[in-house]
Amino acid sequence: MSRGRITKFIKNLSILEWGVIGAIVVVLSALGLTDSVGHGNHSLFVVIENRDADAIRVVKCKLVPRYATAAEVLTDAKEDNVRWRTVVEPFDGKPISTSVPIYYRKRTWFGIKLIDEFSQTEKLLLSAEYQDGRHLEKVVPIPDVRHSDSVTVVFP
Repeated sequence: MSRGRITKFIKNLSILEWGVIGAIVVVLSALGLTDSVGHGNHSLFVVIENRDADAIRVVKCKLVPRYATAAEVLTDAKEDNVRWRTVVEPFDGKPISTSVPIYYRKRTWFGIKLIDEFSQTEKLLLSAEYQDGRHLEKVVPIPDVRHSDSVTVVFP
């Protein structure tokens, strides 16, 4: 079909015919559109390596809010203004399990990715209390839980 014939054909379509074409496009688009949205928790194993001669007595973990800076969180920990998510007392050297909140959203249209979002908490505050009473705190990045389910933290 030549370009002129196509143009003439399109110009001669009635409003009803345009409506039918529009409805067909909408139905076909909706049939091919898939959404997936979810949220939940993913397990994270925290491996503590102690390079100090003194043994660690207690380990505490807390997820760091996205808006908080490491300095703010460390200040709160030193002032004991923290609600700990996980506390292991006595610490036996085994990996600590905590959970990381996740959110995802995916949208495809006939197999073509339109939206692919994923988010999770990004930082973890750890506090180690030694047998001699010393407290050390660290803020560490949490790896992408889709690819790794553990993080190693070295004290001191």
